[in-house]
Amino acid sequence: MQQGLHNISIGQSIPFKISFVTLLLECAFFIMYGWYNVHTFNQQLNQDVERALSIPGLLMSQGVLDFTFASNISTLGQLLQLDIQSVFIIKPDGTIQYSSSPQSLKKSYRTQLQQKEKKLPFQTFKGVSYAQYTDANGNHFYSSLAPLTRGDIFYGNIFIRTKVEELQRKKNLHLTRYIFAAFMTMFFTVIVLGIFIYELMIPRMEQAVETLSKISKHRFNVRPITPGVRDQLGVFLDQINTILSAVAEHNHDLRNLNIAGEQLADAENKQQLYTTATNIICRFFNVQQSETDQRIESQALNLFSDGDDMIALTASDDKTRLFLSMPIPEEPNEFLWIKFSREDGKPIAKASNKLYIEHLSRILKSAIHRINSFDDIARAEERYRELFSSAAEGIFRTTTEGRFEAVNPALASMTGYDSPEEMITSIKDISTQYYADSKDRSRIFNEILQYGKIVDRETFLRRKDGTIFPAALSSHYVTNEQGGIIALEGRVINIEERKLREREEQNRKAAEAVSRVQLELVSKLEDNERILQRSLKEKEILLREIYHRTKNNMLVIISMLKLQMRKVSDPHMHTIFQETENRIRAMSLVHEKLYQSDSLVEIDLANYLVEMVTALVATMVVDDRITVETETVPVPISIDHAVPLGLAVNEIVTNSLKHAFPNDRQGVISLYLCVTEDNMIELHIKDSGVGVPAHFILEKSTSFGLQMAQNLIIKQLGGSMSVQTNQGTEITICFVEPERRQRINLQ
Repeated sequence: MQQGLHNISIGQSIPFKISFVTLLLECAFFIMYGWYNVHTFNQQLNQDVERALSIPGLLMSQGVLDFTFASNISTLGQLLQLDIQSVFIIKPDGTIQYSSSPQSLKKSYRTQLQQKEKKLPFQTFKGVSYAQYTDANGNHFYSSLAPLTRGDIFYGNIFIRTKVEELQRKKNLHLTRYIFAAFMTMFFTVIVLGIFIYELMIPRMEQAVETLSKISKHRFNVRPITPGVRDQLGVFLDQINTILSAVAEHNHDLRNLNIAGEQLADAENKQQLYTTATNIICRFFNVQQSETDQRIESQALNLFSDGDDMIALTASDDKTRLFLSMPIPEEPNEFLWIKFSREDGKPIAKASNKLYIEHLSRILKSAIHRINSFDDIARAEERYRELFSSAAEGIFRTTTEGRFEAVNPALASMTGYDSPEEMITSIKDISTQYYADSKDRSRIFNEILQYGKIVDRETFLRRKDGTIFPAALSSHYVTNEQGGIIALEGRVINIEERKLREREEQNRKAAEAVSRVQLELVSKLEDNERILQRSLKEKEILLREIYHRTKNNMLVIISMLKLQMRKVSDPHMHTIFQETENRIRAMSLVHEKLYQSDSLVEIDLANYLVEMVTALVATMVVDDRITVETETVPVPISIDHAVPLGLAVNEIVTNSLKHAFPNDRQGVISLYLCVTEDNMIELHIKDSGVGVPAHFILEKSTSFGLQMAQNLIIKQLGGSMSVQTNQGTEITICFVEPERRQRINLQ
């Protein structure tokens, strides 16, 4: 009785549930397929409209249509086969230049838009933007905003609004047809399902449902299902019985594997992963670690097809051994080849189940990938922070409204702030607090909008203390996915020193040939400055080349002067040419010493002066009647101070050679160089000649060379120069080398 009632209850409920689930699945299928079908159909129609709306902008950009064509919407509608409502030609400033509506001319085109059309970007430079909406009266519209360009020149945008009622009718008709076809199919499906379930499937399905319901409640110790007829359903029920047996057998092992996966997922580094993995394998397979060999990575690639991961668990053909390969912690180019086996040497029972081995291999690979990903991310972030923080150039990111979002330490230091954070919080308005001219920021922003970027544009910036300095600015805009500008990024180079050098070069009074060579050299140096900043090695090579070329150029000038001297017969003019040649040679020797020096920014003053004076004596005295004696110590000095000092010494020694040894008199020129305890450089230049008159006053000397030497020592080096007469003439030069400017960072 109870069994009969039970059968009646199951017979009444199961068919209904099966039919309902089947119908529900079919409904879900038709809904998903219908959505895909209708969406694809609607998308195709929308794409047809979008392609049509993009044609006028393309034709106008290519010069096929004139911009005034926008005034004739009827002709444009016939061309596109659309119901055109409005057309605007928009200038870059946002005002309407040409329109189908005369009263809208010269107005902002944003005031002519519907509410949902204002989601279009203010301007679009690449690609076409679209808006689709329905007004309050139920009318459907499509709008587009496309760029107008000729070559690389941006002229503005074209806006088109079209009414798409026919397009909407096609969409509705397609949807209605699909719903009707789906409804009829589901109706006949319900009838067929009812007959099939009641006649063939219900009795065995009831038993299967009852068994599976117990499994869903984690009750795996259920009785096997009676398969009945050996049809497809019977085979299916046999498979369920097999699954029940396998689930009951492996449920405990799978639970252990899940626990192992959680343990491996908690590993934070390769050493911890290695320890955890070996413990899990020994415990799960009931084996022991028998041997560990170390091999190089190239050998491992021959053992595994998955050479990128270098981590896998495999079993031998006879299932008596397990092999684990994984990278050695802290040694990325080597790996461990670990062997496991039972104590008695018999086959490992669980090793025959590929599911366990493959699952553990996947868990291990996932863990090593996660650890490597964390390491890669950490290294990448560290490299980015180091690059941003250690860059010699100023780097920034600003909003379009004129606020700093990010700056690096170089830019903060360049503008006199103690830290990037102080600079970001202190500058509220870039236009007035950062730019020397508040209008410069808007001019630069407009250039970026027009050309996309600017490179090394010169401007004047303001430091924290209010002082102004020149800078070279490079910047570009950053856009979002819709093409709207969200930020500006770029770099700043302080060109104050370069501007100072340019002014110094302009003030030089030299011959036309010397000016051409120097101006050409300055141009080459300016071009090479940007290249020199790319790598330390390029800086060193190019700086040596520059010093070498400067020396060669000055030697060329000397050669030109010698050629000119051959045409001069006047002894006085010949002497002037010779003195000019000696001065240029003194400057070229500085560049030669810098070229040969390891530091590239300083030379040994003692070595330089000895070589210069020796060469000067050899040039002006044809025999060996005058010798040079030196007593010096190594004194490093920069080019800024070596050049004026070398010119001054050149003039002093030249004056001695001309006047101190008349009538081919023999003598000695002595150099004494030292550095006092208070870091003052003392240079004594003494000759054993006839000396100077008793009434001689250095400050009132009419000698051009001595006047030049005084100006160089006093005005350029900030030192002093005195004359003493004691068995000849001794000139003493004392100065403290001013603090050097850091010209080039070679670190």
